[in-house]
Amino acid sequence: MDFDTLDVGQSHRHALTRTLTETDNLLASALIMSGEPLQLDAVFAARHAPSGERLFNSVFTLGLMIGISDRDFAPLAPNEGIEEAVFPHPARIGDTIRVESEVVALDRDTRSVRLRHRALTAQDTCIGIATRELRLP
Repeated sequence: MDFDTLDVGQSHRHALTRTLTETDNLLASALIMSGEPLQLDAVFAARHAPSGERLFNSVFTLGLMIGISDRDFAPLAPNEGIEEAVFPHPARIGDTIRVESEVVALDRDTRSVRLRHRALTAQDTCIGIATRELRLP
């Protein structure tokens, strides 16, 4: 998207979706050196997780929100920062995720845009919200 076409309050539903897999969860946990049994141990999760299921690695969820939105907003734009990342509901292996983004602020002088991303399942459960700022060319 071109910076000059953006307005505060504008929303965008990204076309790319992604189904979360067991491999995604395992690799994300391994890459960040997380040994969290709620994410990796089915027996432990069955006993201790609120849902009785393994929880999906939220670092992967955050990366997925950014990656999906970058295809439309900023394939060549540097991130200025990510803040306010929250995960209101756990993602689960097998969930198909879509991302929606809203323009929450614009700085015309620096060509910076602040976006709020929401990751939702196919059942419209919000599994992640993050705000980030980036500078568009």
